[in-house]
Amino acid sequence: MYWAVVGAFIAIESTIGTFVSWLPFYWETRTLFLLYLSLPQIQGSTYIYQTYLEPFCSKNEAELDSSIASAQNNVLGFLQSRISMLIDLLWTILNQTLTKQPQAAREGQPEQQPYSFESVKGLWTSYGPAVMGGLSKSFTKPSSSSDAAAKQATYASGAGVNHDDGQALSEST
Repeated sequence: MYWAVVGAFIAIESTIGTFVSWLPFYWETRTLFLLYLSLPQIQGSTYIYQTYLEPFCSKNEAELDSSIASAQNNVLGFLQSRISMLIDLLWTILNQTLTKQPQAAREGQPEQQPYSFESVKGLWTSYGPAVMGGLSKSFTKPSSSSDAAAKQATYASGAGVNHDDGQALSEST
């Protein structure tokens, strides 16, 4: 209940805040109102929720739900269109970059076929998993022999030693 009331207050305040923030004692009144909402002894947020917010939401539930669904569809449609435009732009740029060949290279060498996007994609399909597998091996945990060396270095540094009786903590428990 508290967060619903605070969210409604912030939404209203962000809408009309520029018009009322110049009023005398606005910030003091705002602080007192937020204290009224948050203090558990007064339970102001519960009162405001049950008296004003809950009846408004139950009365306008269908309209609120349809507005939320419409906004969600509009945002998703906008994002999908922008992402598809970005992907098309990137494919176009990538394809143009791969098919272009420098003029100096053409003059000194016999006619060569430029790399097409499809040939690069085929190479990636063939060799990409091996490349990614090799990269993933370089970022994995150290092997068991390295673990033993790391444990010995930790023990030698005294990190696992109980300094009261000189025994390792794992041995004493």
